[in-house]
Order: sequence, then C-alpha cells, then structure tokens
Amino acid sequence: MLERARSAWRRVAPPGAVGTRPSDAGPIGLLDPERRVVPFTGRDTDLTELLDWCRARHLVQVRLMTGPGGVGKTRLAVEAVRRLARAGWRCTWIRPADDAPPGPGPSGAPTARRTLVVIDDAASHADLAGVLTRLRATTTGLLRVLLLDRTGREWWYRLRWASDLWNGDVQTSRTHLVPPRDQDEQALATVAAQAFARRLGTSVPTLTVRRPAGRVCPLDLHAAALVAVTDGGSAAEQPAALPVEIDPASAPGALLDHERSRWLAEAGRAGLPTDDVEDAVAAGMLLGTASDDAAREALRRTAPVLATDGGVAWLRGLAGPADGIDRVVPHRLVEQHVARRLTATPWLADGWTRGLPPAVAHRVATLLCRVQIDPPAEPGRAPVEAVLGRVADALPPDPAALAGLLGLLPQQPAPPCGLLEALTSRLLDLDGTPASWADALTHRARALWVQGRHPEALQSASEAVAAWRAVAADDPERYGRCLARSLCALGVVRNSLGRYQDALTVLTEALGILRTSSPRDSEWDEPELALVLRAVSTANLSLGRYAESDEAGLEEVVVLRRLVRRDPVQYEAQLAWALIGGGQAADHGRPAEALEALTEGLDLWRRIARRQVVDVEPQLAFALSLRSRALAELGHLDEAIVVETEALEMRRHLAAAEPERYDWELAVSLARLGAHLSGLGRARHAHALETEALAIRRRLARQNPRAYAHMLASSLSGLGVTCSRLGRFAEALPLEQEAVAIRRDLAAEAPERHELYLTRSLSLLGRRYADLGEPARAVEPTLEAVETLRRLSDGDPDRHRADLASACTNLAAAYADLGRVAEAADLLREAVGLLRDLAKQCPARFRPELAGACSTCASLLMALGLTDEAVERATEAVAIRHDLVELHGARYREDLDVSLAILSEACDPRAAVS
Repeated sequence: MLERARSAWRRVAPPGAVGTRPSDAGPIGLLDPERRVVPFTGRDTDLTELLDWCRARHLVQVRLMTGPGGVGKTRLAVEAVRRLARAGWRCTWIRPADDAPPGPGPSGAPTARRTLVVIDDAASHADLAGVLTRLRATTTGLLRVLLLDRTGREWWYRLRWASDLWNGDVQTSRTHLVPPRDQDEQALATVAAQAFARRLGTSVPTLTVRRPAGRVCPLDLHAAALVAVTDGGSAAEQPAALPVEIDPASAPGALLDHERSRWLAEAGRAGLPTDDVEDAVAAGMLLGTASDDAAREALRRTAPVLATDGGVAWLRGLAGPADGIDRVVPHRLVEQHVARRLTATPWLADGWTRGLPPAVAHRVATLLCRVQIDPPAEPGRAPVEAVLGRVADALPPDPAALAGLLGLLPQQPAPPCGLLEALTSRLLDLDGTPASWADALTHRARALWVQGRHPEALQSASEAVAAWRAVAADDPERYGRCLARSLCALGVVRNSLGRYQDALTVLTEALGILRTSSPRDSEWDEPELALVLRAVSTANLSLGRYAESDEAGLEEVVVLRRLVRRDPVQYEAQLAWALIGGGQAADHGRPAEALEALTEGLDLWRRIARRQVVDVEPQLAFALSLRSRALAELGHLDEAIVVETEALEMRRHLAAAEPERYDWELAVSLARLGAHLSGLGRARHAHALETEALAIRRRLARQNPRAYAHMLASSLSGLGVTCSRLGRFAEALPLEQEAVAIRRDLAAEAPERHELYLTRSLSLLGRRYADLGEPARAVEPTLEAVETLRRLSDGDPDRHRADLASACTNLAAAYADLGRVAEAADLLREAVGLLRDLAKQCPARFRPELAGACSTCASLLMALGLTDEAVERATEAVAIRHDLVELHGARYREDLDVSLAILSEACDPRAAVS
C-alpha cells in the first residue's frame, strides 16, 4: 500500500487511486507529480535501476537521488512506489510538513518484510537524522530509504554521524537525475498536451517545440504544453489552425502569468480587493496556510487582500480544502513565484519575516535555500540572503532544526557568512550534543576565515579540533572524517596566517585519517578528501614544494570529477576552484597547461553564475587574474591586459564594499595590470597602478608581516622596473634594495618557496646598479643570482630556465661594461641556448628576448674577432625581428633597425640587405 506520513503515517489512497482526483489548484495543479496526470514515459532505464536497487538482498540501503527542480525525481519515485506496492511492498511517503514517524507498535510504523520509505525534499526536514534513526529502530526485514532533493550539501554529509541509521552494515549510494540524453521533446510535449486536454475537456492543439539550447527538464515541457492547451485549445478546433509554438525555457513564467488571471478572478468573485493578489499568493506559498495565529498575522501583513478572514479563506480555497497552495503546485513553480515577487517588491520581506512562529520560520528558510540552489530563469535576483538573515532570529531553538538549516547553506564558492555566523552562534548557545557543538565550531571557523577574520577563525578552528578529538576517540569510524574536516579547517587558517609548516602538519594528519578509513565509506570520505587535498596543495605551494603541490592538486581534480558526476550542484564550484588552483602552473614553467585549466575553471564559474543565485564575482575575478598571468607568461600581453582589466573592475567593486576582505586581491590586480602595461611600454599608466598596489601592500604587511611580506617585495620590484623604464633610476634602486632585504629574510626561513624570488630581485638589483652607471656594484648580486639559479635548474629546469636566461643576460651586460667581453660572451651564449628552447615552447613570450640576446651577443663576438659566429647570431636576430615587425608593426621596428646595423657591421652591405 502507498502511505504518506502525516499524523501517524495514515493511509492516503490505494495505488490505483493515485492521480484520479481532479486538480483543486486550477490547471497548474495538473503538474503535481503525485497525481500522475501525464503518463510515465522516457525514464524506463532509471526506473529499472531504482527497482533493482530496491530488490537487492542487502538488508538496509539508503540512496540519495538529486537533480534540478522539475527533472522528474518525485514522478520517478511515485512510479516505483506504485509498482512495488503492487508486489506487496509497504511503501511510505514522507514530506517535510509531515509528522515524524511514530515508535514501534500498532500505530502503523513500517514493520513489513519489505519496506520502501521515500523522503521528499529530504533536506527540508527539521530532524531528518532523527527520522532515519527511528526508521532503523522500527523496521524489520528489508528497508530501503530513498531521499529526494536538489543537492546533497552539508545536510547529507552530517547524516553519517548524526543518525544512528548507519550503526551497522548499511549500503549508501547516490544518483543524479538529468533529462534523458535521447529525450524527444516534441513527443513528450504532445503526450502531455493530450493528457491535459482530456482532463480539462478541451481539444489538443498541434504543438511545435522551440529548439532548446540544451536538454529540457520534463516539468518545463509539461508547463509549456499546459499553457498551450489552456490558451490554444479552442483555436485547435478550427480546421486551418496553425501549430502552436511552445518555449520550454519561458513556460514556468508563462504558466504563472496564466494563473495570475485565475487568482484575480477568484478574488473578484469572493468580493475581495484585487490589489496585491500576486503578493498574497506568494505569501501563502512561502508561509503556508497554517491556522497558527502568528502565521495568519504574517499573511495579513503581506497584502490588503489578506487583511480579513475572508481573504485567508480565499487563499486556502485556491488549492481546495485538502492542501495548501504550496502543497499542490510543484516546488519549482512555487519558488519561481516567490522569487519573482521578492525581486519586484523586496520590501515585502518585512511583512513576510516579522513575528513568525518557529515552525513557519524554518519553512521559510528551507524554501528560500531551495531558491538559491535552483533559481528561476527570471531577470534580476531576489534578495534571498537578506531575507534569510532576517528569518534567522525566529528559527526554533532546536539544535536539530538549526543544524539542518545549516546543512542547506552553500559552502562553495563561499558560504553566506553573516547567516552562517548567526546560526553557529545560536547553536553554540544551545545544549546540543558534543558532536553538534564541534560541528558548529567548524562551520564558524569557515565563516570567519572567508571574512578574513583569521585570528578569530584560528581560535574557532582550534576549539573545533579539540572537540572532535574528544568525540572521535570513542567512535573513530563514525567521527573520524569529522575530525579530518576540522583539521583541514585549522590547516587552512594556519596557512592564511603564514604558519605553513604548522598547517601542513595538521593537514597530513587529516589526509592520513581519510586514507586509512574503510573502503565502504568512500561515499562519505571523498568529499572530505577533496577538501584536504586542496588545502595540502596550497600549503605545499606556500612552502615552495611545487611537485607535492601539483600532485595533490591533480588528485583533487580527479576526485572532484567523480563527485561532480554524482552531484554537480554540490561539487562544481569546488572543481572550478581546483582547476583555477592549477593555474599556479604558470609559475612552474607550464603556462600553456595553466591556461587550459583556467579556461575550464572560468567556464565553470560562468555557468554557476548563470544557474545559481550566488555571487561568484570574487571567484571570477580570481580566475581572470590568474588567466591574465598565464597569458602574459605566454607572451600575449595585449590579451592579458584586457582580462586583468576586467578582474580589476570586479575587485575595485568588492574592495569598496569589504576592504578588509578584498584589499589584498585588489592589490594583486593593480600590480599585475601595472606589470603588463609596463611590459608594453605604457609605463606612466603602470606607475600609477603599481604605486597604489604598493601602498595597499605596505599597510597589509604592517598588520600581518608573515602573510604579506612576499607580496610587498613583489610590488617593490615591479614598481622599480617601471621607474627604470621611465628613466627614474634613482627611485628604482632603493625599491629593489628593500625587496632584496625582505626576500633574504623570507628565503632564510623558507628557502624552498622564496629562494627563486630572491634570485629575481638580486638580478634586478644588478640592473638597477647598471642603470646608474655602477657596473662594478652590479656584478655581486647578479652573479649570486646566476649561481643560485644554476643550482636550482639542476633539479627543476622547466621552472628556472627563463630566470636563469634573464640573470645571465644581466650579468653579461655588467661584464661588458667592465670590459670583461669574453666572460660576457660566454654568458650570452648560455642565455641564447636557454632562450632557444624556451622560444620553441612559447614563441610569443621568448622570441623577442632571444632576438635581443642574439644581437647583443653578436656585438660582443665582433669585439672578440669571432666574425663568423657574430654573423650567425646577428642573422638570427634580424630574422626573428623581421617576423615580429610583420606581426606587431612599429612596436619592434626600432629593434629591427638595431639588429640590421649590427649585421651590417659584421659582414658586407650585400649580406646585410639580403
């Protein structure tokens, strides 16, 4: 039999009766999947897989089925229930508004030999963990629990330790439902139109489906067919009726527009004012139509039409006496209408959120969280997060309910910090379990870290680790991964505070916990493993351990690709972060590889921004800035400037709103764009940007020297280069001297990370002395740079060849000025060899440098009387610069003239002309 858990899980209707009662909510109610108005079709493979899962021999199995709203999760579950019930299974359906299942006894709890429990909108249950625990205690025989929701998020993760259902041998699986690849939109829309026309007693119009950009959710197709039937049925009776074109993308909105007319008509018949009818319906959808006095008062505050008992009765009547309008209208349409009204009239939130009873506040919060997960395709963004923040104070003082809502909030790309902090503060004030206390501390640390409040985050993260250690000591199998997550949070905070080795220590412990856990727990361990691998990669990068950083980053991407297949909403943002992290390869001598990863990561962020009501501007800016760096490393400075300019605009906006959080990123874009402009000869513009970046970094370094000293040194060097290009040599020298002093201290503490940057500053310091006509002073720092880079190149040539070539060229210039021509020529030969290899891999970046080195080398070789070799080098320089002039015009014309003059000196005029 089919049961719905409501007041002791009472029976609602036999399987054969499901879908037979007419719609009480008007035409829109025909989309209710539990009514089965549209025949089940197109999901045979998914249904077979679900039935096979139910019939397997394992005693207890839990499956999470995720998918976007309207994809058909509930309809698939309804069909499975119908077939299993016919085969003698006891099937129970639980929805968020239903009461918790009762204890064992004659009350109707599932005690049959084979039981399927479907929990729809699973994350919205105030105490889902408790429901699952009671299911295990009251069920004998085979138990199958099917959880339906948009995404897993934190609520799914915490079930493993918060519910006793998993005390024993329980198999867990996940599946993500998407529109079938071979879906025939035309056929599905026609079948739906025929079913709706039969129910409404009208003719079936001839439909043609506007070709969608991608695969369409069945609900959108059904909504489009329903609009066509209600609007075009009479036209179809005419012999010459033209086909009705339907657009699935706009169908939900069109259907709501159609319903608006019905709502107005019903209000007019009831003698009610018709102003604000849409707002009144949105309030009913959001708040429900409960009889609680406070809930009724909240409804009345929303719109004049609800100011009387008659108005509230009218609202209830829109859905019929059996259910509220929120129960018979598909959730995706409920959410779209609520979001529409919030976007159009955001001041309504005041009436919707004031004085709510706890149960209603919890309902409002869960519905708005669903709006964020799967937003409607409407212009503008509803102020969902602001409304959630106002509802937070009215939430029930119940640890389970608060933790459940906490589990609905997104953690990637960044959590809603204000709401997350408010919820964790309330949880920490309640008498919850030690585990819930530890969990709240972990989330609080994350919120504080995202806000840039690192010292506070360190305290919360340390307390969370201590709390989880105590909890996990008694049951490591159940709580080990929780300890691993808290260790990961502590490692991330320590790394942000410049305590890199301390960070790696706790992260290594977390990695060890996850790698030694039971293989059957991989479903729960992999999300934690991805988080820890990201933190390990970052910590190793901070310590200059690039191979270890790359290894962890590559493994993270592999793990996340698997997770994305199971639940893209939950894990796509993490995958985008991981791919952007791969952009660090630009600094490892692999800019092309970095650009590929960054391109995929940027595409993901843009897709997330289109799909979710989430502000991903910080992530887009970060990815754009790294992309500009990779483009610059590849020699595409013009394109790099365009990309970094976009990132800078975003970061100025972010830093204006939250300077403490985003100032350091603003400085990154200022310094990076300045370097790109300087490299293209636009030194005056570059000087202004780099000066601004230096001022920000000086301030940040005073506040936290360990975290920002490296960035300060980078700005000093970059501004020194630009000053030199402007001919302001006296200003450039002290800037680079300060940079060298900072980097010597950093390299003494962490040579693996900072030694390379010290060599760059030493090489540049030699250039600054040479600019001032002091070649003798230039030799010592430049020679130190060359010797260090030769040693580093033995271990990692790809990463250090470019810097070694540059340092050799600088040292050669100093030797040449001192008359040590033979030593200078040898260094330039070495530089030319290195640059030839680099130019094969990255011609746009290194061919100009190769041409310059060849020309200078040719001049020195002529001074040494090595004419043949000088001609060879000069000819190579002329050939390269001819190509550069053809590609870039006047930018390289003067360089070509110099090379031609050198070539003419090395051979007869006829050879020069040829």
